[in-house]
Amino acid sequence: MERETLAAIERSRGKKKHGSRVGISPLELVTQAFLLVVVGEYCELDTSEVKQVVQRCDNASCVAVVASRRPKSPAMEVALCIVEEVETAYGLSLALDHIGTDVNVVADAMSHNDLAKAKSALQVLGKDLVECDRSMKVCIGSFVGTFEAFARVAETRVRDALTAADMVLV
Repeated sequence: MERETLAAIERSRGKKKHGSRVGISPLELVTQAFLLVVVGEYCELDTSEVKQVVQRCDNASCVAVVASRRPKSPAMEVALCIVEEVETAYGLSLALDHIGTDVNVVADAMSHNDLAKAKSALQVLGKDLVECDRSMKVCIGSFVGTFEAFARVAETRVRDALTAADMVLV
């Protein structure tokens, strides 16, 4: 693992109890997988050939991992596996376009569960917040369940990978 990644893990460990906190990059990559599920479920796409979906992302690590398909941390490896499972399930191929910014008000507000702030920021841009049906049924690989359950399972997989890496590093 790169020195920067190890330093980020150490900073993360200091904020919460051992193994309980996952860095933002793997979670953002899992979020990209969730968005891909929404595309697969709601867009009527011809499934006779793989379709490339380009999504925007403000996390440079996620963009690099999706482009190279070579993660450097166990948590990112699991997050990428989740993306690839979704790609396979829906016949899609994910590409990420980097949003080069220091501040992404909408994404930051959403990651802190501040929906009012996110809605306000979107209104300035003339956009509305669209919520998806969390009870929507999805079938991804061996997983069959609701979108909300898929989100919990995916986050648990990423957290377990980080915990396993913690055991190896200690």
